[in-house]
Amino acid sequence: TSITVIQGEGYQSPLLDSLQTVRGTVTYVSDSGFYIEGSDLPADGRYSRALFISDDALSRSVQPGQQLQVSGRVSELGKARDKLTSLIDISSHEICAEQVALPLTRVELPMDPAAREALEGMRVAFAQTLTVTDVYKLADGKLSLSSKGVLRVPTEVTMPGSSARILEKENRNHILVAILPESGSAIPIGSSTHEAAGLMGHDGRKQQLILDATPTFSLPASPALKPAATGSIRIVNSNLLNFFNGDGNGGGFPTERGAKSPDEFIAQSARTRAAMERIKPDLLAVQELENDGFGPDSAAQALLALLNETGFDDWAFIAPGPGAIGGDVITVGLFYRR
Repeated sequence: TSITVIQGEGYQSPLLDSLQTVRGTVTYVSDSGFYIEGSDLPADGRYSRALFISDDALSRSVQPGQQLQVSGRVSELGKARDKLTSLIDISSHEICAEQVALPLTRVELPMDPAAREALEGMRVAFAQTLTVTDVYKLADGKLSLSSKGVLRVPTEVTMPGSSARILEKENRNHILVAILPESGSAIPIGSSTHEAAGLMGHDGRKQQLILDATPTFSLPASPALKPAATGSIRIVNSNLLNFFNGDGNGGGFPTERGAKSPDEFIAQSARTRAAMERIKPDLLAVQELENDGFGPDSAAQALLALLNETGFDDWAFIAPGPGAIGGDVITVGLFYRR
């Protein structure tokens, strides 16, 4: 059966729960299964020609470039509306060919949900410049790429209401989450690349581009910031993204919401210090500070030491009391130049 027939048009296979035999080239292998892609893409491009084969044991014996014939039951994996069309309960398989060239389809953003569904599981290359617009999960090897440059939250550029909702929907069509084969490098927001290519994979909730290789990024210009003008002060509001210092003595990792190891906290501290050295705030309001009071081993004291390391004046913080503020694991804080 053609994979395109199994995929059908829309989010659910028209052959759900039926037993089928398919043939395709292995394009990507994961721990839980692998993707195969056929060569029978309809002219209108409304149907994906790729399929996920859910079999962890079989995935350990196949490799990209093999052409397989596989028999199993059609299923939809995942919990969201956008599930992953798959073959499960594999009853037989056969290797038909080796070292087959991997298929590749050239595509472009923007893409609406229907266009993305029609590419589910396929290998694609983006024929355009894409910009890094979000690095919140870069530590997990994920970043967001956009075809419209750095995207803003709609209400940063327009009033709440219908115009903001329209812009939010438009932004979703211009963005995709990409998974890097290796992480650890700093990739600033605003970096751009012409080399985004990989597989339109799925994590059970939504599609994600599994990149073939880490692209070469052109870094954005980083403008110098002047100190606040004479007679005025610079007020900075910063989300610290879970600034947790463990027990304050090098232990206590992984923390409840922050760094998983001392090395990760050191790297987080270095990024925070570098940002403050560049911005040079006079009054600093922070969020997501570990809520462990203001004593010698607290995260507040760790941030205070970090600010004093910048060499930009002598810093202090406002301590409402010796203990935690409220019952959450994170809190807010106010730090200022004396």
